[in-house]
Amino acid sequence: MTKLRSYKDGDIDAIPERVDDFPRGLMGPLLAMSDTAFTLLDDDDNILMCLGVAHIWVGVADVWTAVHPDSGTSTLTLVRETRKVMNDYAEVYGVRRYNSMAFNEDQRKWMEVVGFVQEGVKHAYGPREQDVQDMVWWTRRGKRDERVQTERKGERRAPDELQAAG
Repeated sequence: MTKLRSYKDGDIDAIPERVDDFPRGLMGPLLAMSDTAFTLLDDDDNILMCLGVAHIWVGVADVWTAVHPDSGTSTLTLVRETRKVMNDYAEVYGVRRYNSMAFNEDQRKWMEVVGFVQEGVKHAYGPREQDVQDMVWWTRRGKRDERVQTERKGERRAPDELQAAG
């Protein structure tokens, strides 16, 4: 069983830093930019993961996660909890797209399991001049508005035309 709570100062320090991980010195500014941050705990109050969201503009937010590599918690549980937080946040704040970056192969694999897809690569962009993968995750917030396109690209029918055609 897991529980979620608001992030408290120093939670990220309970997650060991690996050599190829995101440099911990950059977490301060990342946390300062985050509108909301959460910590996922197990039954014994051990920190499993920290997650933060920064609203960029209406409908778009950046997300970051730091997962404890030795938590002993199943990947399925971590993925389910991550998706739940992101979906709940999207529902409340109207987020349709989450952006994130993977600084190494392990982060990219984790993000793909959560549901992110690679959108691009920033060459020598990382703090250690490594390539960084741009990742994106589209939310599924209820039924999206239907936009029927006509034969000419980009032209959309007005709602009254849709009712008359239907």
